Amino acid sequence: MSYSATAAVLASGLTDGTQVSVLVALAYCLNDTTGLCCPSTATISKLSRRSVHVVRKAIQAMIEKGYITVDQKPGGVRSFSLFLDRLPESVQIRTGVQIDTPVQNCTGGTYRTVRGVGTELYGEVVQNCTPNKEDNKELNKKPNREDSCAAIHPAQSAPKRRPAITHPLLITDLPDQWRDYCAQVRPDLDPDRVWTAFRFYWTSGRGSGTRRSDKSWNSTWQTWVRKESEGTRREQPMSYAEMGEQIARELAEEDAKKEEQRRKAYA
Repeated sequence: MSYSATAAVLASGLTDGTQVSVLVALAYCLNDTTGLCCPSTATISKLSRRSVHVVRKAIQAMIEKGYITVDQKPGGVRSFSLFLDRLPESVQIRTGVQIDTPVQNCTGGTYRTVRGVGTELYGEVVQNCTPNKEDNKELNKKPNREDSCAAIHPAQSAPKRRPAITHPLLITDLPDQWRDYCAQVRPDLDPDRVWTAFRFYWTSGRGSGTRRSDKSWNSTWQTWVRKESEGTRREQPMSYAEMGEQIARELAEEDAKKEEQRRKAYA
């Protein structure tokens, strides 16, 4: 982690909150010794608390402004270079510098206390005070009201789980996690080639219009990679259309089984 780079980002005049978060994430991954900064998009997304899509847009915007550059050779690791001196300037806050509106000295107001005879508060001495019976009555009433409300309104059971939100395949670039899975399952395959066929089938081919949740799309990718692995060992491997139809049938059967299990659980 580079503390100097992080401080430069936070002290700059950059007003875009997303770009600030992404730059801080890059500064966190910057190695001061080697000068390398090679986080994946998923890592930047996790550190900046932004989605992968938003992170990509912020990176592209900062590249256009010259705040960062990206270098990646074919088959190599992506590396970032930070040019924080190009960030907009801001008013530097330093210790000991007097601000325009100085803070006035404040003294604490009077209050009553049962303990601490002659206790000092901001230079003023608080005299002995006796407990106020009316105040005690009000304080004692509060827990009683809470207890009575808890008895009248018992704790409600947890709400039923909502169904997952589905959507078409919206990803345009192969995610890093999906690429790693393909490399682990079939290191002899080209992940980009497999991704091109996968995305074409679900966006422009017979699978277009299919709606799934994020988790289900991840499972669909893994099944696609595994089925292609099986198909390459056959004398006549399946076409991408046949493979997509078979995967769609298997996922539909899995969804039907899960729906049946949910119905039995709530019955």
